[in-house]
Amino acid sequence: MPLKISIPKCLLTLLLILPNPISWAIAPMQIKVKMTGISEVLQEEVKSDLSLYYLRGDPVISPSLMDVYIDRAEEEIALALQPYGYYNPIIHSHKKFENNNWQIVFNIQQGSPVVIKNIHIQLLGQGKNNAELNKKVQAFPLKIGDVFSHETYELGKKNILGNAVLLGFLSAEFTEHRVEVDVDSQQAQIYLQLDTNAMYYFGQTRFSDSQLNNSLLNRYITYDIDDSFSAKKLVLLEDRLRKSDYFKQVNIQSLPDHEQFRVPVLVELEDNKPNHYILGIGYGTDTGARGKAGYLRRRVNSSGHKFQTEVQLSQIFQKIEADYIIPGKRPYSDKITLHTEYIEDEYSDKPVDSFELGISEKRDIYGWERTLDLTFLKEQSVSFSTNTKRKDKLLIPMLEVKKSIRDDPNNPKNGTTRIFKVKGSVENIGSDISFAQIYYQHRWLHTFENDIKSLFRIELGATTPQTEDKVPLSQRFFAGGDTSIRGFAYRSLPAEIDKDDVRQPVGGSYLFISSLEFSKPIKAPLGGHVFVDTGNAFRSSRDNLQVGVGVGLNYDTRFGPIKFSVAKPLTNAANSWRIHATFGPEV
Repeated sequence: MPLKISIPKCLLTLLLILPNPISWAIAPMQIKVKMTGISEVLQEEVKSDLSLYYLRGDPVISPSLMDVYIDRAEEEIALALQPYGYYNPIIHSHKKFENNNWQIVFNIQQGSPVVIKNIHIQLLGQGKNNAELNKKVQAFPLKIGDVFSHETYELGKKNILGNAVLLGFLSAEFTEHRVEVDVDSQQAQIYLQLDTNAMYYFGQTRFSDSQLNNSLLNRYITYDIDDSFSAKKLVLLEDRLRKSDYFKQVNIQSLPDHEQFRVPVLVELEDNKPNHYILGIGYGTDTGARGKAGYLRRRVNSSGHKFQTEVQLSQIFQKIEADYIIPGKRPYSDKITLHTEYIEDEYSDKPVDSFELGISEKRDIYGWERTLDLTFLKEQSVSFSTNTKRKDKLLIPMLEVKKSIRDDPNNPKNGTTRIFKVKGSVENIGSDISFAQIYYQHRWLHTFENDIKSLFRIELGATTPQTEDKVPLSQRFFAGGDTSIRGFAYRSLPAEIDKDDVRQPVGGSYLFISSLEFSKPIKAPLGGHVFVDTGNAFRSSRDNLQVGVGVGLNYDTRFGPIKFSVAKPLTNAANSWRIHATFGPEV
């Protein structure tokens, strides 16, 4: 019997048994591009704009169509190299089709770059002789003899125009900006002409409705009416208002009047809530378990007076304090504070009760934070030598100057902090004794290569006359603790042996502390550190230098690093390991 074959049925059978027959029939071709003769960085820039890649995914690409796109690619490569100074590249290409893939290789000889022969930059208008703007012109990033870079050229233009606007020339514009390239000689000439037009000046500054009066708000203004307009001064005004803690939102609008060349300013303010409460608990290696509760009244009245009070409780330390703060002439940096506090403290089982009442004035002077303070102190303590109660009354004037320079307010990599303080009292002028004391602290932070950070600290102090129990405990120098000599307990140095053969911290007349610490990131934000601390608070020459060494981990936060350290004394004043913890900026 003859075999009958149905062709349609066979075709159907083949279609059913072949995997994904449609995709198999029209599988897209692949295109691989390789370049030689130029750096990998340039290759990335050049490849990103090739129209050749538009052919990817096409099921069929004829050799003739590929030739068209390769010719176009050579033109695109030559054009893409021009912004980097290469105007005469020699490009050879060849193609290969294999295993459904097109492989194209471009051999590129980029040639000699175009160098800058001349730079002509001219200022016109009222800013023609502006010294600061002329400095920006002199700092144009391209110089004669440099390889021409279009990106650097545009950056230089933007910098000049941007600074002109910042300096108050709000209508500044380039009336000429061109680059002439001589391809034969491989040289370029730059022509820039900036017309600054007229200088703009500050107009009236208005504040939106606020519970604070204009007398206070106007003292935050960083400029005078009729001053030349400066965007930097508006940024500074906004920063000062935000940091004042009076406002939840600050929005500053400059409204240029192009006919009068004036810039009125509108400051929109949203008042912060008047009351703020603080509650916290924790544990400190120096204080043991601790807690605090506080209250802040941001606005006592329309003049911006503030009131704050805080209670701190710990195993060895209790404090109640209250401050009344009056903004100064420059409220962003100056203030007068009426302060009072009551403290119950403990110096190695010796209780100390003190009451303070005083007034201080803080002012910024040439970048230094200067504080003048006058405090009346009434203190009750126990004498170490006689173990009898003593009472002291002191009227203590104090001068402190402080300056911090850092590249970041919370997580600096480089910076310094210097503190100088002098204080004392005079017998029979509100005081039971006379003494004078001087103190100096210097912190230096520097980051080396590989993010290795070094922190050096030194503290020096001297008191006259020597203590010998004449000066109250609260006015003596002590050492040891988280921010002093690690490895030793808080305020444990200097110490003397009492009749029960127990070391008792007695305080000293002189202070010397030195510390060197190195830290390095492990895996951000976690890092490690090592340190050595040395020094003491000295009563006499019989007191020896004490040394503590240790290691620890630090965790970076936006408010500064949290550091946990384990330290070991190397001298005989103590012999146990101690754990220390600190939080906040290092300088």
